[in-house]
Amino acid sequence: MIQKELHLGKIKQIEDKNVQLWNPVHIIPNPDGSLRRITDSRTLNKEIITSKFKMEDIQSLLTLVEQEDWAFSINIKSTYNHIKVSNELQSQLAFTVGMKTYTHIELSFSISIATRIFSKILQPAKENSERRAK
Repeated sequence: MIQKELHLGKIKQIEDKNVQLWNPVHIIPNPDGSLRRITDSRTLNKEIITSKFKMEDIQSLLTLVEQEDWAFSINIKSTYNHIKVSNELQSQLAFTVGMKTYTHIELSFSISIATRIFSKILQPAKENSERRAK
């Protein structure tokens, strides 16, 4: 699993001296028998200042559909994996598996503000689509 995440560019190996915060990890089985790594970022989340925001829903995503579109598909399964995190945040997303230390280089679901970041990134695409529709 770790090798696959390294290959996909979701995580990278780092030196312990570059770690500001260690996060526990848990490996749990998926219903299909594959394994999933869960990062416990509660310590980091306690330090993050959160604010309320409007969560995008399916109705707002449908504004991206244009009148003459023949088909439209929304696949957000790996969307967070396309959002890179800063080097500063990477040092706070560290975890250990075996005797090696890794960090997320893409947005992690375990961060409390991940949903807000995703919504903010989606907003320009939505606004662009609305402008084209006018």
